[in-house]
Amino acid sequence: MTTKDLITIIIALYASLLSSYLAYIRWRERKEERFRLIVKFAINPNGPDENEIRITNRYKNPITIDGFELYWAKRKNASQILSVRTSLEQSCLIQIEAHETRVLVFNEEDHFVIRQGQGKLFLRLHIAGRKSVTQMIFPFVR
Repeated sequence: MTTKDLITIIIALYASLLSSYLAYIRWRERKEERFRLIVKFAINPNGPDENEIRITNRYKNPITIDGFELYWAKRKNASQILSVRTSLEQSCLIQIEAHETRVLVFNEEDHFVIRQGQGKLFLRLHIAGRKSVTQMIFPFVR
């Protein structure tokens, strides 16, 4: 093997490592830019008759929630919904800026009780300009 061949191999290895690293950086950027909502549920955070749902917008643009449904069902896409919860905020437009959190508080007449055997609790968000997003919020999933 000559010096010229060795230099060619080193340059080829350097170029392949550099292109792989740049592809990884681009993949991470695309992963961070994709549409993503994080929904967390808290039982009795500030008192015995209160439930909270925190919706965090991890997307780069603000989103508008036209309405939501909170329902009990056996499965996510179940045709048989056991019960539906409504809220005063359901008919309002909820604006969540990029990388911010909005808290939905269910207290007094909107408070609901968690019981064993009730099924799974799902939250369906109707987002302007997108299809609805449904997430299971109870039992807690990690």
